[in-house]
Amino acid sequence: MKQIHPFPSFLVFALVACAPEPSEPVGEGSEEDAGSAEGESSEGGGDDGESTSGTSGADDTTSGSSSSSSTGSTGTGTTTGDGTTSTSTSDTTGTDTGSTTGTDTGTTTEDTDGDTDGDTDADTDPAEETSGSGEFALTSAEFTDGATIPDAHTCAAPEGLSAPSPSFSWSGAPDGTQSFALVMIDETLVGMGNSMGYHSALWNLPATVTSLPVGLGPEDLMGAMTVNNGYFGPCPGFSTGQGEEVEPHTYIFTLYALPEPTVAVQQPLDAAFIQTLETAALATATLSGTSTARPAGQGQ
Repeated sequence: MKQIHPFPSFLVFALVACAPEPSEPVGEGSEEDAGSAEGESSEGGGDDGESTSGTSGADDTTSGSSSSSSTGSTGTGTTTGDGTTSTSTSDTTGTDTGSTTGTDTGTTTEDTDGDTDGDTDADTDPAEETSGSGEFALTSAEFTDGATIPDAHTCAAPEGLSAPSPSFSWSGAPDGTQSFALVMIDETLVGMGNSMGYHSALWNLPATVTSLPVGLGPEDLMGAMTVNNGYFGPCPGFSTGQGEEVEPHTYIFTLYALPEPTVAVQQPLDAAFIQTLETAALATATLSGTSTARPAGQGQ
């Protein structure tokens, strides 16, 4: 048997001293942290890529367009912890192109005429549109509204209670008017409940008549019906003693525009008579005057 000689001890020592140190296991310590950090950094790079975009837009009153694109860079992370290697790659490329074209052809017109109908024409009030030529008005050449009625048309005139009427004229009668009626009352007496305040009336006057002369007579009435011949002048001082002061009375002349050539009213002239006219009338016009007249010869 061949004898095996052991290695000399100095050689064993030399081999042990020169042997390389075993490497640290993969996935531990600082290399794991470094790998993780590298991966997270790479993934972060991918996110940054997603947030990067280019936008181009144009906006106009009639058309607009917009486009956007985003390209993400590739991020790679290598993680070694348990002996495995993972690679994370993020690559995002997106293109969003939009085009919007619109035309607004709507027209808005400001309502400048104040009638709230959305246009600019000054429309006539419906109540005024029934009038043939504007406001329905009654006037007299002998006195203005609210003024004193001249004595020549009162019981102070030489004719006494048969004094002639003042003239009357009117305009602006509503469309559809077929006849007129004119009523005179002493408003002061009527207000006190005195039936003597209902002075005179005429009605069924043709719509072609738009005025009455001073001292109207049958020939001026064109067949109209009357109470007290159509006019009975003011005489507030009739029962006032000589030398006593006469309180002024107010007299109202009311003209009615009626839709029929004739109207049926029941006499005597009173509140019911007037109410019939009021109910039938298309429109009314008034004229007032005052008087302190007393019968001629009584003195003032």
